[in-house]
Amino acid sequence: MTEAEWLSCADPTAMLRHVCDGARASQRQLRLFGAACCRRVWPRLTDSRSRRAVEVAERYADGAATIEQLAAASEGAWDAHLGKADAEYYAALAAYYSVNNPHSPDAEDVADAAIRSSYLDPDDPEVEDRIQASLCRDVFGNPFRLPPALDTSCFSPGLVSLAERIYAEQEFGLMPALGDALEEAGCRRADVLAHCREPGGHARGCWAPDAILAKT
Repeated sequence: MTEAEWLSCADPTAMLRHVCDGARASQRQLRLFGAACCRRVWPRLTDSRSRRAVEVAERYADGAATIEQLAAASEGAWDAHLGKADAEYYAALAAYYSVNNPHSPDAEDVADAAIRSSYLDPDDPEVEDRIQASLCRDVFGNPFRLPPALDTSCFSPGLVSLAERIYAEQEFGLMPALGDALEEAGCRRADVLAHCREPGGHARGCWAPDAILAKT
């Protein structure tokens, strides 16, 4: 895959294989991408055990959940998916895949199950492939370029607090405000500012807040 292909790709499977084959993605990023796919089908996760699994996956990615908690969430998510059918079945299966492997996140399986769930939903316009491709670019950035090295010495406590709030609370509607705060702090990285100001399409693990918070 070339850089131009990455930037225009609408096939999340190909993109995931690219970042995995070249070790361009961390285990944390892969697990958070999987959780983001599950949050795309959140209304179809009608069992609290499935939703809990996604939340545990997010905490585990950040080292805030134990392997025992992940195993318990995996068992619950598996049991939850057995009683579902059609779109809800695949959504619940995606939640299970987000926690079933403590060592290597099954991001591709999560993404595929979420897409299958959307295909079986009569109200879904079947654009999940393209949305997941956008999520790949949001979480993994541009694997053909080095991650942005930001001068954090000029960041005010308020700017860092805003990035932490966006990350922890998943308040992505605040991303444009983060871009404004970065520009006011002297950031001249056009790619960072433009990404912050993109409408929608952000998830926990987005490379811009990650760069501010020094997460990898």
